[in-house]
Amino acid sequence: MRNPRQEREGGVILILTLFVLLISYALVAQLTLGTAVAWQTTKNASDRVRMEYACRSAAEEIFQMLKDDVGMEPGGDASEALEGDLAAAAADQGLDVNSDAESATDEEETAADTAASDSTRDAWWTPARYTYGDIEVTSWVEDENGKFNLHLLLQEDEEARAEAEATFIRIVDALRDKFDDDLDDYDANRILEQLREWMDGEKRSEENFPRAFRYSDAEESERVLLFCLEELMLLQDVTESLYYDQVRPENRIAPGLESAFTVYTLPALDAEGSELEQDTAEEANGGAATAEDTFAAEASTDPAPEEEAAQDLEENAALGGLDDVLEGDPPLGVLINLNTASSAVIQGVASREVLPLYMVEQILRYRNEVDEAAQEEADGEDMDSNDIDLRRSLYREDESIPMRFFSTLEDLAEVESWEDRMDEEAQAAFTERIGLKSDIFSIYLFAHIAPEDWEQKDWYEEPPGPVLRLRTLVWRRAGENGGKLITLLPWHEVPNRRWRIPDFQDDLPFFEPPEW
Repeated sequence: MRNPRQEREGGVILILTLFVLLISYALVAQLTLGTAVAWQTTKNASDRVRMEYACRSAAEEIFQMLKDDVGMEPGGDASEALEGDLAAAAADQGLDVNSDAESATDEEETAADTAASDSTRDAWWTPARYTYGDIEVTSWVEDENGKFNLHLLLQEDEEARAEAEATFIRIVDALRDKFDDDLDDYDANRILEQLREWMDGEKRSEENFPRAFRYSDAEESERVLLFCLEELMLLQDVTESLYYDQVRPENRIAPGLESAFTVYTLPALDAEGSELEQDTAEEANGGAATAEDTFAAEASTDPAPEEEAAQDLEENAALGGLDDVLEGDPPLGVLINLNTASSAVIQGVASREVLPLYMVEQILRYRNEVDEAAQEEADGEDMDSNDIDLRRSLYREDESIPMRFFSTLEDLAEVESWEDRMDEEAQAAFTERIGLKSDIFSIYLFAHIAPEDWEQKDWYEEPPGPVLRLRTLVWRRAGENGGKLITLLPWHEVPNRRWRIPDFQDDLPFFEPPEW
């Protein structure tokens, strides 16, 4: 017969055993959770480092493409971009593409002006895709010369300033036509008034709007220049949804202020070059040092007593520095590139009396027509299978369809009804505000690690998983030794992806994913 006391003690032991099990379970669960968090944190850090290095590799290709485009014939990228300029990209993709520098025809070598314009036919325009293992990097280049510079609102000449303000209002008014959040003249005037106040030097103070550290930061200055376009989001009526492009239902994109305005198209170099004497191509190319840069930096401190050595030093030092671009052509300035400007910007260039909406549509339709001559020439060329594989890997297409572009302003005469609807005075008023070249570029890199079974099912769909979005801004200069890039804004993260917005979004075809 059991003792009642032993029965009570048996209950206590059971309870203690349950407590031990619960505590053990909690400890194991905490250890498991902590280990999982530590593993995920380490993996995220590792993925970011790998994506950063992948972006560096892709950036080298884009930098080289932009520099080579200085001396490229407009529209000539269809064959050239698949040769020397992207030979390294082919190696990264695991493809064997032979580059033959002597393959250019005599007709290409004797082109009258190989840098007559920058357009959608240039190699940098088409977004490219680079794969590094499980990482995919998409490059997206946007020329800032296709936008309106907000610093024109600060011109001292009252008539010129009034015209710039009218241009600003017209662009904002046309920015989101056909969308529910379309802005009208009243909204545009409100934003303009707030922007005037933001750039008014007399109203900037520590109590109101603190002055930023920039070259316009003088106490007696009557105006304050914008350091970056993102300052617009500090205005009361400019929200993030208005500033950034917005992907809307039915594969449509509502353009944001970032796609129509800029503050970067008025760069300048010190005439004496005193502030740039120590600059190297590493800085000009966004941190990509070359062997020539290293040699020039080391040789600059070498006394080189022999005359021959001194001569070699001088020749090689120019390869990595900026001396050969200081005396080059002046910046393109605020002329808007007609080949790359959006519909809203073109509408804003001139008043409706000068440029009717009908003519804007005709200009857009002209640059969306197939260039029949270029198409026939491309059809007559046989592409190597490796060339096709490279284009598929980079652009997800066998070959690009060449669209028309404006190589000179005289090409406007080919636009339907240009001569009939536009008198000489109107033509002059429009053409004096536009150009056909670009020298300021925003470079975006979007790195993803997508799941293996993921397939894109829509035009603007992004894969899930880790992502890194980077942007830099460069100024392209032509020097004696080819094109060079001067960094205006260093690489920095951006919150959203950018997309190429079609001129006629309603005509966008049904999305079909590539079969390769």
